[in-house]
Amino acid sequence: MKRKTPQSVASTERMVDYDRNSYMQDQMVRSRTEWLRADVYEASLSDPETYARLYAGYIRGFGESTLRMHVFDPSAKSAVEVDTLTEEFFGRLTRYYQAGPGRHASETMIMTLVLRRR
Repeated sequence: MKRKTPQSVASTERMVDYDRNSYMQDQMVRSRTEWLRADVYEASLSDPETYARLYAGYIRGFGESTLRMHVFDPSAKSAVEVDTLTEEFFGRLTRYYQAGPGRHASETMIMTLVLRRR
């Protein structure tokens, strides 16, 4: 049997700590991934209208200003048209979520824009 030297004991303890930390990190990543896949509005699945309103409202909360400033405003002729485009976009988004509550929960949607000259 090989006798452990102080250095090899310390190395073994560091490896155990590494394994424990690695395991804990894996668990945190796994639970975060499960949380991200969870539907935060699951309690509203039985009411598609409420579900869609909540989801679209959540997206609107962080996305409206960017859409208005960088997508709708450059092509609009007036502030009223920007407002109209904004309402149309979020109205369609609400109907999209209402048509299939829970189907698109926590999905990342990538928007493709087709720009045309007037």
